[in-house]
Amino acid sequence: MSVRVNLLPREFEERSRQRRMIGVGVLVVAAWVALLAFVLLGQLAAVNNAKDERDTAQAEVNRLQAEVQSLAAFQDLADRLNATNAILTTAMDEEVSWAQVMNNLALSVPTTASLTTFDGALNEDATGNEVFTQNDAEDVGVLNITGYSTERFAPGVESVLLRFGQVDSFFQQYLSNAIQEAIGDVGVTTFEAEVRLDGENRTGRYADGLPEVTR
Repeated sequence: MSVRVNLLPREFEERSRQRRMIGVGVLVVAAWVALLAFVLLGQLAAVNNAKDERDTAQAEVNRLQAEVQSLAAFQDLADRLNATNAILTTAMDEEVSWAQVMNNLALSVPTTASLTTFDGALNEDATGNEVFTQNDAEDVGVLNITGYSTERFAPGVESVLLRFGQVDSFFQQYLSNAIQEAIGDVGVTTFEAEVRLDGENRTGRYADGLPEVTR
């Protein structure tokens, strides 16, 4: 049987234990510092990446700003064109296709009648009969017509008025005068009539600025 006896002073053992604790503490602090350094390096990398992205975005913004400035002259031209189109649309909004009016008039006259004169006027210039005229937004003008029919008043002149009433862009045909006369040895009935024109007679060519199709 052996017996171990520590002959060293108690103070020496205490100092040894303290040195071991200090060593452990140093290792813990070193590990903590290493961890903080790793985290710091990661944050620095993230900051650098953010700076790179910012610089890239700023470069793109600068490029787009330069492109916008280079297109400013074209925008000015576009604005001037739009303003001109707006003026043209307003000025020509009331334009009437007289070619269409005359075509409809010619197609509506029966073969037993002929027109001798006709004239048309828009509402601001019209001086025709106001008895049957409605205050209608679609009432754009008037046709004053003179002519004759070889079939006398009935059915001749009546047929002319009925044919006028069948034209979609005409309304309120009004007979102001009818007289039995003769052309050579042929008995005829001369007449004077008025026909109102509705909004279908407007060309609408300038609704969107410069016209695309001529009516």
